Amino acid sequence: MILALLLLAQGSLAAGNDLEPYSLSSTEAYQLLSDRKWPEAVIAFRSMLKQSPDSTQAILGLARALVFSGRREEALSLLIRAAEDQGRSKRQKFGARANVLSKIFLTNSTFQIYQEGVNLLLSGKYRLARERFDRALEVEADNVELLVRTGQVLVLDGDFDSAAERLRLARRLNPFEPVIRVWLGRAMHKRGEHREAVAELRSAVSELPDSEHAAVWLAEAMISNGQRPGAIRLLEEHVKRWPFHLNALVSLARYRLIFAARDEVGVWAARKDLQVALSRVSSGSVPGGMDGEMTERHFGILRGIWPADLKSEIARLLEQVEARVAAQKQMRADGLKE
Repeated sequence: MILALLLLAQGSLAAGNDLEPYSLSSTEAYQLLSDRKWPEAVIAFRSMLKQSPDSTQAILGLARALVFSGRREEALSLLIRAAEDQGRSKRQKFGARANVLSKIFLTNSTFQIYQEGVNLLLSGKYRLARERFDRALEVEADNVELLVRTGQVLVLDGDFDSAAERLRLARRLNPFEPVIRVWLGRAMHKRGEHREAVAELRSAVSELPDSEHAAVWLAEAMISNGQRPGAIRLLEEHVKRWPFHLNALVSLARYRLIFAARDEVGVWAARKDLQVALSRVSSGSVPGGMDGEMTERHFGILRGIWPADLKSEIARLLEQVEARVAAQKQMRADGLKE
């Protein structure tokens, strides 16, 4: 059997075809992975890479072995370098594997602590959730899932400096996850880093075009960065594509009203947006729709972002619109008297 494997490997190399060579070392490497002999598997897959530096199987196998050897950061660096050097299809494959390995928990106890933190996060108990995540990070400091959850808690609790620190580390470890950029962009904006926030959020929106809060946060950052017309267009295009993203629609109306000044067209457009939003809230539509990266548990997180009572917020803004319309009518009447 061993002789047959060696002959097969020699034949594959001699043929010079596109198939990755099958060698005895690859068989041993995969067996070591199966047996959970992680340090030995690292050595075996490194040997495979020396024979075939572009071998996808060897890169993926080595990355897995490194993670379970307690060397996650090295594994993710390997995948990032491989993604930079390969074509698009392989980049996607390496990025997908990095997303998995960056978030995987190495012990059940750490996962249990993490789950407790998530439950507290969804209950709005941010300080207690942070304590759980910090405890878990003491064991797995390079776990991107933990870093992102900690960043979310810190953003929701208003500690934007600490949030940006954790989320920057998460992005460095795994640049393939757009959700990191959403929350990092928000933290940057709240820290006054408006240009950087726009860049992060724009990248996130390009990968998560159906994410309502990413679009709303990008528009807000753009306005802070002096890009008001672009922010209005962004929200107009977003609600046109996702008409039941009611928070985006209300944000659009709010900005129209703020920047309308003496522009009657802007005020009437805001009025129309708010009336549409009110009719959809009254009909029982779910504010926010379904974001591409959201699961049911994300709804709990997003309840810490949007107005608690959207219907009341719409009514408040409509009152401002009616007051503005009345003022404009009075100005026209005064002008006619003169």
